[in-house]
Amino acid sequence: MEMREAREVAASLARSRPRLVYYPHRYAAWLLGRRAGRGTPVRELRRSRHGRLLDNGLVRGIAARAGDGVLTQQALEQAEPMRAEVYRIGLTTWGPTRQSDWHPGWYQTSRPGANVVLLLNFPLRHNALYRRLLDPEARLPMVDRNHPHGRLPDLTLAWARIDIDLAAGEALIEEIQSDWIRNLRWLWDATSKLDSEADRDRKVQGWWRGPATFDLRPGVGARRVPRSRKTHEAASPDTEHHGQQDK
Repeated sequence: MEMREAREVAASLARSRPRLVYYPHRYAAWLLGRRAGRGTPVRELRRSRHGRLLDNGLVRGIAARAGDGVLTQQALEQAEPMRAEVYRIGLTTWGPTRQSDWHPGWYQTSRPGANVVLLLNFPLRHNALYRRLLDPEARLPMVDRNHPHGRLPDLTLAWARIDIDLAAGEALIEEIQSDWIRNLRWLWDATSKLDSEADRDRKVQGWWRGPATFDLRPGVGARRVPRSRKTHEAASPDTEHHGQQDK
């Protein structure tokens, strides 16, 4: 699709301020509900390949309230977890402003043109914690600026590039990726192999390049370790993706 079309689609979808509400553990109730159908005894469900789902906290409570010992799909799917996480959906575009500037090696689209990008952005609670642990002016280490990403204050967990054919009414998902998970996994793999705490700290500091790093020892969790301002290499959090990403 052309960049003009991609921008129009992204702008139209963004007006509804879409969001994804994620309920931890609800997946267990839904999966077990498919097996339970109109009614299946708990004993039979326990013996099935779905039996371990009965140990889930949400499902366990529903099963305990089933007076006749029978679970139904309706009862399981109507379960409302106490906690919910709201992920904000962002929209942007990917591709050259001018069709003549398209290059397959860089944009990696299946045909010349642009894509609409769906951004799965973290909940606000996560972002607040992230900023307490990191200096807001630091380079964002989990963000790949050569890939689609949101603009602060949004932090992007994952993104999907989509090519839409408006005439045919078809959409092709070109790529789905999570730079956040990939980079965090790389950091964990790189540091967990080092025996010395000092070596781990140097590895993290060299990769983080911010005014803070973390103690990544097992069992310690995310503990901020202040660093000297002299080592700070700041980068603007709103730097455009080489002028090729429209936000």
